[in-house]
Amino acid sequence: MNKPRDKLKVKPKKVETVLQRIERLTHLYDDGPKPKHFDDKSIVDMEEWNKMNGLEKKTPVIMKPKITRPKPFKSEDPSSYPMNQKKQLNDWEIMLSSVKNPKTKEDREEANHYKRMINKDYYNHKTRKFLGEEELKFIGKHPSQRVKQPEIKIPSVDLNYKPYVSEPTPSLEEAMRSKVKFKPGISADLVKINTDIKKNIDYVLGTKDEKSESKNESNQTNEEDTYDR
Repeated sequence: MNKPRDKLKVKPKKVETVLQRIERLTHLYDDGPKPKHFDDKSIVDMEEWNKMNGLEKKTPVIMKPKITRPKPFKSEDPSSYPMNQKKQLNDWEIMLSSVKNPKTKEDREEANHYKRMINKDYYNHKTRKFLGEEELKFIGKHPSQRVKQPEIKIPSVDLNYKPYVSEPTPSLEEAMRSKVKFKPGISADLVKINTDIKKNIDYVLGTKDEKSESKNESNQTNEEDTYDR
């Protein structure tokens, strides 16, 4: 894993003092202020120191250089000009490339530290515009990393559409009043209706059949009388 050009510092391990232990425990369990030595990995807790063997106690701690994000450009501040921050810009780029794929616990802690640092600038509207593409990708805020929401298609609406309205149905009284009536007096329609009624009555009463039978019988009698003569 590539590291910035600054030389790594080596510090021997040492056990915390009684005062440092009290400050640490007060910070952890009584919401006391954070002691200055709390993040110093070369100062080992008493409990952990007692568990370490001789070789572990003699193994020094490699202190990585503390890298800060380059200053945002300001025309009134010459120290923010890129030409005056070449080393800091290079170290920052190397750091970003080195913590993209953390493998050890220490690397993950370092990556989280820089993520918090960049997120702080991202959520500040004054400094967000100064974040580069690599920094945005590192914290997952680059436009290419955003999940595209499915498009919601709104159906087109015909502005000239008129809902169908059924014609009002006339009431029974109106229908009876508007019904066609026969003209007064004898008419062809009246004669036809009376003829049809008479035919139906004759059919029901059998009047037509009896007349036809009586007519047939009279014709037959007349024919017999003719033959006898």
